[in-house]
Amino acid sequence: WWRELGFKETLSFSRDRLMENYLWAMGIVFEPQFNKCRIELTKFVCILTAIDDMYDIYGSLNELELFTDAVKRWNIGAMEKLPYYMQICYLAMFNFGNDLAYDVLKNHGLNLLSYIKNEWANLCGSYLVEARWFSGGHKPTLNEYLENAWTSVAGPAAIVHA
Repeated sequence: WWRELGFKETLSFSRDRLMENYLWAMGIVFEPQFNKCRIELTKFVCILTAIDDMYDIYGSLNELELFTDAVKRWNIGAMEKLPYYMQICYLAMFNFGNDLAYDVLKNHGLNLLSYIKNEWANLCGSYLVEARWFSGGHKPTLNEYLENAWTSVAGPAAIVHA
């Protein structure tokens, strides 16, 4: 799965942490019967890491605004204006989110898609706030930072994807 995404070749700026992400998921959900949960959580964190790196170290502010808007729209056509490397990230996130929602709906009768879309939009929105701070040389107050970090640490998003 990880190799097929092609992140290592396409997103050379991004951390390649498949094993670390799996071990993190293993620490969160260690019971043997929750193997599927560990796998999906690992996938989520791998995609999240690439997107986080894109916001932190690679994307221009203009590109990041386009990406954030595309995530909020959650539409395959929204990626057309994105640079190639962002299209790869967007499509990986989009396909993963939709596949996970489909799997849960099919196997458990729960429609999680709106929650998944909302968490990715919140997460990318919080990353954009941080990118704007950095770009503008703004040093957030502790309260500003903590208010945004609540989302940017990805805890709520991880729970939805687990």
